Amino acid sequence: VIIMRLLLLFTFVFIIILQITCNSNQCGRQSEIISCADIKGQATFIHCWETSIGQAIYRLVITDTVVMLVIHLVVDPLRSLLTRCCSSKVVVTEQDETINGTSEPPEVFCLWQPLQFELEDYVLDLTYTQTLCWHGLIFCPFLPLISAAKNILIFVVKFLSLALFRKRSQLELSPARTRHIFTGVLLFSFVWALLPISFLATSLRPSRGCGPFRLYSHEPDFYMYYSVRNIVTQIRNNILVNIILKITSAVVIIPLVLILILFSCILTIRRNSYRGASLELYKLLYSSHKVHQLAVKNAPVIVTTSL
Repeated sequence: VIIMRLLLLFTFVFIIILQITCNSNQCGRQSEIISCADIKGQATFIHCWETSIGQAIYRLVITDTVVMLVIHLVVDPLRSLLTRCCSSKVVVTEQDETINGTSEPPEVFCLWQPLQFELEDYVLDLTYTQTLCWHGLIFCPFLPLISAAKNILIFVVKFLSLALFRKRSQLELSPARTRHIFTGVLLFSFVWALLPISFLATSLRPSRGCGPFRLYSHEPDFYMYYSVRNIVTQIRNNILVNIILKITSAVVIIPLVLILILFSCILTIRRNSYRGASLELYKLLYSSHKVHQLAVKNAPVIVTTSL
């Protein structure tokens, strides 16, 4: 489920990138595209493509919030009501069949089973909201505030839904495992969100008519990443500027990313080995316990006689 949601979000971002870029002369939204012949350098852009991305992410966050509110405020009460009605009918039918001599109660349809509190789904909702926030951080200035308000609202609604319409799940997860799952998914989502942001900041020139970088759009081959580099170059300490530029260069970033990936693979292999060793130790202890029980069961009974 986590991979499917991230793939859908990646597809959404990929479609937006296709709409704001041009491959030869074939573009996504011809009605809002400036002709390649009208701009020097044969570049093709949507008018205010930064605003277009921001509006799309705003709509996605609002739509996700509305869907979650409808599920917990409309669907959950209706399912809870139908579950209570069906369960009462099942009890009456079971009593009638018990009186008539039959002992097999009718089965309840799976849709009318009592709703359970699924912790994994709620953790996934939190990470999905945070991933949307990371995707739109550059283009949506108020998105962190909206995401925080959404999380608070959804928390209150889910708390009421759990208290009134749902019951605790039979599968109990330990806090350590829950924290591990949440941290792992959040880290993966953060790395996933860096990919389109890095592409947009280093491969697309800013809009010429609007946006915070429109003053630099007339410069040839100017990208949003260069504005950060220009701010760094304004530092008076030349040694510090050279160190920062060297650290942020591709010569340093690419090996650093490869080292981090290798380190993550090593940690994953060690974790799997520790898990396998603990499983083997558990099997050994279980088998020794069984052998001990069998030995105690088959031990000869010594009867002492008193003189």
